[in-house]
This record gives sequence, C-alpha cells and structure tokens, in this order.
Amino acid sequence: MFSADAGRRGYWAPVDFFKEVGGNIYFLEEYDPRKTPVLFVHGAAGSPQDWAYFLQHLDRSRYQPWIFYYPSGSSLDSMSYLLYWKLGNLQRRYHFDRLYLTAHSMGSLVVRSFLANYGDQFPGAKLFITLSAPWGGDALADQGVAYSPAVIPSWNDVRAGGRFVQTLFQKPLPREIDYYLFFGHGGRYSMLRPASSDGVITLASQLRADAQSEARRVFGYDEDHVGILSSPQVFAQYAALLKEADQRGSDEHAAGKGNLRVAFSYARPDETSASTPVLVLTPLDAARERIVWPLNALDSGRELGPFPPGTYNVGLVTRAFKTTPASTQVTIGPGGIPDLAFQLTPQGILSGYIGADVTPADNPAGSFRAGRRDIEIESIVLANGSDRREITPSADTRDRTLEANMAGQDYMFKSFFSFVGLNEGRYELTIKVRGYPPYRHTYDVVPGKYGYVTPIDLSAPD
Repeated sequence: MFSADAGRRGYWAPVDFFKEVGGNIYFLEEYDPRKTPVLFVHGAAGSPQDWAYFLQHLDRSRYQPWIFYYPSGSSLDSMSYLLYWKLGNLQRRYHFDRLYLTAHSMGSLVVRSFLANYGDQFPGAKLFITLSAPWGGDALADQGVAYSPAVIPSWNDVRAGGRFVQTLFQKPLPREIDYYLFFGHGGRYSMLRPASSDGVITLASQLRADAQSEARRVFGYDEDHVGILSSPQVFAQYAALLKEADQRGSDEHAAGKGNLRVAFSYARPDETSASTPVLVLTPLDAARERIVWPLNALDSGRELGPFPPGTYNVGLVTRAFKTTPASTQVTIGPGGIPDLAFQLTPQGILSGYIGADVTPADNPAGSFRAGRRDIEIESIVLANGSDRREITPSADTRDRTLEANMAGQDYMFKSFFSFVGLNEGRYELTIKVRGYPPYRHTYDVVPGKYGYVTPIDLSAPD
C-alpha cells in the first residue's frame, strides 16, 4: 500500500487509488503528547517511501512522524481540503499544541493552500519547510493539458498559467508560521528541461519571488529533484531548523501561556449539532491573530490550550445554533484557568456563496471551488411570507463572518453570505448581480439543521 508503485497509481489513476487506498494521515507509532508531530507530504507520483531517509534520521525521542498519503493525480484544491479535514479530526482528538509541516515538490502547493485557507484553525502549526517546490508551476503541465488525450486533474493545477498557481499566493501564510524554502540545482540538461533546474522543476519556478519573500531563509543544494530527499547536508540543515523551532516554542512557554476550561450544553438535551463547535478567541490587541479552535462533544468541561497570554473576547460558534452568551471577555495567563459556560439554542440559518466561473478543467468534480471575485453584487434578499431580510455589500474589506455569526447578524463578505436567526419555513433567495439576470431559488430552513447552499452559478451575463 505504501510502495512507490502504489504512489504512482495515485498519480495516474487517482479514482482507483481512492477506492483501494483512500487518502489519510498515517502514524508510525502511537500518539505521544510529549513529542511534536512532524507531518510529511509527498509530491506528484510520490508515496511514504519518498521520506525513508528523513524518517530514519529523525530524532524519534523528540518528534513523531505523520505522513499524509493521498492520490497526487487529484485536484490540489480537493487534496488541500482533505488535509484540512484529516488534521482537524486529529486536532479535535489529541489537541496537540505544536505541529511542523514538511513537503516535497507538488505537495508543497497542497500544504500552502491548506495553511493559507485554514491555517488560522490550527494555532499549533509553527513550522513549514518545503523542498523543490514548483511555486511558479510547470510548463510541461501546460503542454500535457494542451496536447494529451487524457488529462490528469493535478496537471491543471500545476500549469504555470493556471488558476491554482496564479492565485496560490493571494492569501498570506498565518503570521505565527516560520517558513523555510529548500531548492535544488543539480539537475542535468535534457531536451525537455533547461540546465537551470533540479532535473524536474526549473529554478525560476522553485524561486518564485512570492515564495522567497515569505521565507525566513532560503537554502540551495547541488541536488536533483529526488536526491534532495536523501542528502545528509539537506537533512542536517532540516534538523537544525526543527531545533530552532523547538527553542522558540520553549521561549513561548517560558513567557507564560495559559489555558481555558469551556463547558457547553444544549437548551434541549436531546439535541446535538451536526456541525463541529468552534471556539473563537479574538484578542483585544488588534495586532495579534484571532485563534480558531475546533472542538468535539467530549471537550465540554475539558481544559483547552495552551494559548498565548492576553485578554480575549471568547465565543463559541456552532452552525444552526445560537450561543448564549454571544461572547465573554477573559484574561488568559499562567495565573489560573478561567471557566466559561455556553448554552446552545437551535436557530435557522442559510448560507452559501457564488462559485468562481471556471472551466471543468480548472474545477474537476469533487474539488473545492473558490468564490467569484469579478462580480458586483447589488443585493441578496431572503424572504418568506412573514420574514424579509436584505444584505448589501460593505466597504469593510475585513472578513467578519465569525463575529457576525456570534452576534446573530446577517452578513456578506465578497461572494459569501449568511442569514441567521431564521424561523422554520420555505424561503426564496434572490441575488442581484450587475450585468446578470437575478438568481432565484427556494430553500427549506429548519432550526438546528445547517442549511448550506452549494456554490451558486450565475446565468450568462445580459
């Protein structure tokens, strides 16, 4: 299952791989809360075998290796989303407070997309190291898409001129993550590859300016695309960066982190939420990052953390349920463990977004679909016989979706919208976009059941 042959099948036949193997994060040992998880992510046609040298030399007394094994022929958006769900499940189960991520080649794109889109939900993610990443895409993928009779979905994403590569750096990495870029320049010349490459990825792609500007340091090696994974010099530098991250973590703990104890209950004991409760800690210091901490039912009454010391507005968001109180101000530090309690009452909710207008090649079946950026929304109205709600665009460029949800407010951000506090019933949704005919559709709303609209397609422009 973990062989190189199986990894290649995941590239050339991703659907078959999903049926036979699936996609998951694998442990090499039982979880140990005393050791820092180090997640390894392979590249195109890769498998866990690619990391053999790193796994053999990793200090297993300090670190526990995890491996994200996935069909690398699948769309990268969908694999990023899969990684989000797998890591989210592990975080809810183990509440690890540190996580280091290491990726090779195309796997780096998967991890960066994951961190940019979902990294704020994983405050323990502190270190990200990439090796031979095609940050600028791969021109051969463009040729494959243009001329091959059968196109692998991930080729569309790795195209130098494709949507995925072109939008990959639109969102920054979370500020608490230290990123380091390793590149190779030991490739030999071939008819398909220029001399300035690692034999697979060009230097221009590995050293894309956007990636260099994010990196704390950039390291170059006279290694080819595969050899960089078994180089003693590369691993020695890698191990040194792990130790640096450990030291920064020790300094943070010395500064005095703190914990919380959070209890939550449902207004009617027989009701539970179909969605995951999320704890939201918004620091009063605007210069600091908001912390989003997923929970599960067993976390009620448990001690959670550690969190950076400071004063926060703390709230609990559970889709289709109203939280009382909406939020509570609390100071977190080494002096004690604050106790918070929330009650969840069913409420009707309907939310969704207008999906990006992309071709099937850019958006294979099952992949995550981004919101549209090129439209001007005039109004979004939700109405039935007794209730009418309207939201219009705001000049505020900050995403305040979570805050609006906690405050019980209808909200729109870019192409996303959310109506909360609805009564049970059938509602008509009307969206007016400049240059398009109005979008109209009816939806049933039931309090306690999360109503999410699938990505909306607008009709052809007028």
